[in-house]
Formats: sequence, C-alpha cells, structure tokens
Amino acid sequence: NFADFCADFREHVQLTRMKDDNLSTYFINLLDATTKKKLRKAILSPAQRRDPDKFIPIFRRKMMPPHEAENLQMDFSDLAQKSDESIESFAHRVEDTASLAFAEDSRANVDDQCFSAFVKGLNDTKLRIQLRESSIRTFTAAVEEAIRRHGIRQAEEKRRAPEQTTDIPEEVYRIEQDTLHRDQRHHEAAAHGSSSNQHFDRHKGRGGAKRGGNRDSRDRAEKNKNKLCHYCKQPNHFAKHCLLNPLNY
Repeated sequence: NFADFCADFREHVQLTRMKDDNLSTYFINLLDATTKKKLRKAILSPAQRRDPDKFIPIFRRKMMPPHEAENLQMDFSDLAQKSDESIESFAHRVEDTASLAFAEDSRANVDDQCFSAFVKGLNDTKLRIQLRESSIRTFTAAVEEAIRRHGIRQAEEKRRAPEQTTDIPEEVYRIEQDTLHRDQRHHEAAAHGSSSNQHFDRHKGRGGAKRGGNRDSRDRAEKNKNKLCHYCKQPNHFAKHCLLNPLNY
C-alpha cells in the first residue's frame, strides 16, 4: 500500500532525523520500477526535494487516478468538524486533505484553501462568525485564534458553573423553609410545655402522688421529644403531624 509506505517513510525520517537535499530521490529508489518511472516525472523545487511533508503529498497525488483526485477536491470543500473532534484535530485533517487535493498548487493557494475550509467547517457558529469578521486571513493564525477563543469560553463557563449550581428550585426552597419553621414551632412548644410543668408543680402542693404524676408527664414529654418522625426522619413530631406527608392533606 503506497499510503502506508509514505507514512512509514515519514516516521523513519522523523526518528532518524535524516537530512538530505535530495531526499525525494532516496524515497523513489525504494519503490518498484513502475512507481519509480511514474514519480520521476514529478517536477519538484529544491525545497520540496528535501522535505517529506512537501514531496510525499505530490507523489501521492501522482499515484491517484484522475477521478479520485477530482473527488478529493470536492470532498475537501465539504469538510466539517465532528461533534467529538477537537479544533486541533480538525485543523490537522484539513491540512492533510489539502496537501493531497492541491498537491501541485502553490503554497499560498493551499493556505487559502485551508483557511476557507477550516472556518467554514467549524461546528461553533459564534466562533465561525468571529473569525470571519476578524482581520485574520492565514490558516495558521486562524487555528491559533480559534483555540485561544475556545479556551477563554471554557474558562468563563467554569467560573459560571458554581453560581448555577447554587440555584435552588422554588419548590425545594419552600419545603426547606416549611421544615425550618416547623422545627422552630416544635422547639418552642417543647420549651413552653416544660415551663408549664414547672409552674404546675409549684402550685399543686407537695403531695407524693401529684408530684409523681407530674414527673411521669415530663418523662413522657421528654421521651416523645427524642422520637423521630417515621416519614421525614426529623425529631419532635410524629408522622401523622408531618407537614411533608401527603397523607395529612
């Protein structure tokens, strides 16, 4: 597979840091006789001969059938960023496709094609409009600006996130307020009952039976005070008096 061979050659050059003013010839000599004959017809500049990123797209374009090359240019104009694709990944895809679709064009024309396809294909409408209205007209600058604006927007969303999570729905807030007021009433009632029992003891004399009966009443009140509602699990009331129990309405 010619495409796989090109990818392996690029990786080999990067790992070995190979530098040669005629690297394209070294590449061609590794191929079979038929492919050599076809690729030797390609006209390359001195800068293209020593850079695999420049001569490999030209060679790949040479190896394509004419109809496939035309379809590649048509597909390039319809490139769009995927929902789970980052801006950097989309930019690399645009650049790689352009290097094949416009391999024989000038660098300036390829950059213009990349810029137009990148801005048009962004799935963020606001970012697309901002780039079009800006003075940026080069592909590299457009990618850097898109990444910068996207990072700023993410930072603003993170700052707003805690404020949004503190918003309490009105129904939940009402229930919490009702529970708070109910607990306050229960505490006040318990305190009032305790003071009434003390007042009753002072005015009922010192009989053992009466004092014992008052003590039993206080014990029962204290015991009920420590019980929890079986519905809302809050103290100082029973389920039949619970304000949150729908059966009480």
